[in-house]
Amino acid sequence: MNAQTSTNWQDFGVSYEYDDESYLLSVKDTTSEAREWWKADLQEGYDYRDRPVLVQKGSGYWTKRTYRDTDGVLTGIATGKNAGDSELQRLNFKYDGLGNLRERGNPLAGPVGVTEALGYDVLNRLTSSAQGTISYFENGNIKRKPNTSGASPTVDFGYDVVHPHAVTDAWGYSMGYDAGGNLNARSNSATGESWNFRYTGFDKPRWMTKKVGTTTVGSEFLYDARRSRTVQLEYDQTSATNEPSHYVRKRLYAVGPALEVNYDNTAANGAPAAWHMNQVRVYVPGPEGVIGTRELTPDTSAEKALVYHYDHLGSIEAITPFGSTDGSLAADGGGKAGRFSEDAWGQRRNPLTWSGAPTTTDNGGADSLSPRGFTGHEMLDDLGLVHMNGRIYDPVLGRFFSADSFVQFPGNLQSYNRYSYVQNNPLSLYDPTGFLISSAAVAANSARMAAVISQADSPAPGPADIAGAVVFTGGMLIADVISIVEIREAKQHEERTSRELKETQERIRLAPTVPNPAEKKPLIATPAEVRIDEGAIQSNGQGDRVKTNQSPTQETKQDAPKQDTQSRTDEVKKTDRGGQKDQKEAASDKAKGIPGKDLPGKGESWVKLKGNQGWRDADGNTWKKDQLHKDHWDVSDRKENKIREVDYKGNELWPNGPKNKNK
Repeated sequence: MNAQTSTNWQDFGVSYEYDDESYLLSVKDTTSEAREWWKADLQEGYDYRDRPVLVQKGSGYWTKRTYRDTDGVLTGIATGKNAGDSELQRLNFKYDGLGNLRERGNPLAGPVGVTEALGYDVLNRLTSSAQGTISYFENGNIKRKPNTSGASPTVDFGYDVVHPHAVTDAWGYSMGYDAGGNLNARSNSATGESWNFRYTGFDKPRWMTKKVGTTTVGSEFLYDARRSRTVQLEYDQTSATNEPSHYVRKRLYAVGPALEVNYDNTAANGAPAAWHMNQVRVYVPGPEGVIGTRELTPDTSAEKALVYHYDHLGSIEAITPFGSTDGSLAADGGGKAGRFSEDAWGQRRNPLTWSGAPTTTDNGGADSLSPRGFTGHEMLDDLGLVHMNGRIYDPVLGRFFSADSFVQFPGNLQSYNRYSYVQNNPLSLYDPTGFLISSAAVAANSARMAAVISQADSPAPGPADIAGAVVFTGGMLIADVISIVEIREAKQHEERTSRELKETQERIRLAPTVPNPAEKKPLIATPAEVRIDEGAIQSNGQGDRVKTNQSPTQETKQDAPKQDTQSRTDEVKKTDRGGQKDQKEAASDKAKGIPGKDLPGKGESWVKLKGNQGWRDADGNTWKKDQLHKDHWDVSDRKENKIREVDYKGNELWPNGPKNKNK
């Protein structure tokens, strides 16, 4: 990909180095600087579950992750100059047995660090956090929820009578919906706010406007044929019909969402737009998601490389300059530092105290550093919203503006509230596409952030994604609700294991006594004890008379008298595994009425049936064609003192039955 500067075009690419076992070792760019964006430690880079454990980012800081052995949930993130150090990050997480996050802490925040205790009800819904208490109605609707300052509404949230999951009153806002169930208007008489929303025919936001007095802010979105977002336009004026009339900024999404090109409109209000490119941002993907960005400013040929550091949800917790190891943070032109924090529901808060709005110097929403934020999604900070690609999310309400297109877990009644965010468990679950839930406790950052970046604003998941995602339904444990990719892999593994188990059970049930020399497998492929006349053995050869301790439902039940078995045993031993006999043996078979290779159907006691349907023996038994071409027979015992033969399918072959395969 190329990025324009004032004098030339700069090429930029990323190369990936793997070891012999396909583990990623390093990520480097292909420019003359040859930056090493990411590398795994050669000794501790990955754990036994193939998760990155100890890695270096941006040729500077080392990040080490720790996991709980019992279920693999992430329990700690430490980032520092050396492996195991934590000058930059020291995040701690504690979970209950269901994978619900019970406590998170940051000893580096503020003068003494901060800790947030969390509570849940029997439906695994978040009921308490550092901001206060959350309560619910039985259908999953939020009753009351505090903001980042800890203030709670004085009255319960109100909901539509006909559409019981559509909130109509909350925090002083009155809200309305279109015919498709999308929030299209809201107002607040106390603050003077007035909002208008419009949607496409496929229920994605077309534009949204917020007015407070004479101030207007808004965003408009354009989509391609795949319904993926390609352009975002910010505006500060609207027409009499509330449509955008003056744009101030434009963002193009190219190469998917991996490249962003930002423009400013230099034209005055009322004049045609005059777009001027001011920044090109390239996202560098890695095994844990986006490693960082390379940013170019065309007018000055200035270049900036930034590295992202995440929390357990994949939210950006810190941004540092490439190569930094002194604890310094990246800062924008206004001096806002690259330290970020969101409350349980994704609303920006002070990263030093975990309470209240961000300050002017520690603003966790500096768009010039990164538009990404909560769970790696794009933050619309001027509107206080989160664009989760499929739908728009409001962290103040803790709800989406549109209903989910899918009921992901039909066995869980909370799934039928299609406006709720991740079943009201926002610190243990997350939504990478705006449509489907994944688990932060189990899913690795790679699955989370790769989905956010590489599938940003992707169309609704297809049937295969939904089928894979609903494997765990109903009363699933929170820690079992894993990412779509992991669910699909788990389903495939489950099907493969089940298929292999059935095949093994079938081989055990119908195991032959005479092994195929090419397979070199035991005659009886079963854990049952195998015996011959001389006693128990580990394996048996062709012609051995055997019995097993299998259940009475098996064909073989009891020993046959030795005097009836010896002649047959000798005969089987004489027969080679290919079913070949010499002329003398073939003549003997003919005398006994056994069809041989050279005398098919010529045995004295065998009659070939009409229509080539098989044979009938001297006892009147009919043998189909598929019973006459197998050379593996199980010489076993049978009650009534008769010896029988059983082929690999369990078909009974009486004395003087066929043994040769070429029939």
